[in-house]
Amino acid sequence: MKENQVLKKNRRGTQYIEENGEVIAKRCSGCGEMIELEHFSKSNAGLGGTVSKCRPCILEYNKKYSEKKPEYDKRYYEKNRKGTVAKKESDKRYYEKNKGKIIESRKRYYQENKERVLERAKESYLKNKREVNE
Repeated sequence: MKENQVLKKNRRGTQYIEENGEVIAKRCSGCGEMIELEHFSKSNAGLGGTVSKCRPCILEYNKKYSEKKPEYDKRYYEKNRKGTVAKKESDKRYYEKNKGKIIESRKRYYQENKERVLERAKESYLKNKREVNE
């Protein structure tokens, strides 16, 4: 550390180095090393305007997460399958029971927001057209 640099700790316990009233480095909450701020991603909420973990730690975390996620999703779906099937059935019954009211509501929305609906449809068409052509 240089002469005009000061090691400090914020109220959450994160250590950082301050120079002339400005944070220049902080300790990564992932690996625990003191690293310059340029090695952290930006975040207005974080100390020094950065996130709490350095980029290599975030990459490592994301790799682990992406490996576990498919397993988690599968377990979650199996666990909640009854609920999702029941919801679909419930929605179907509601639609059948209130079909006239729903159709009338959709027609009214279309009439009141015609330009907006047509613009969305056009954007969707062009987006899908580009994706199909690629």
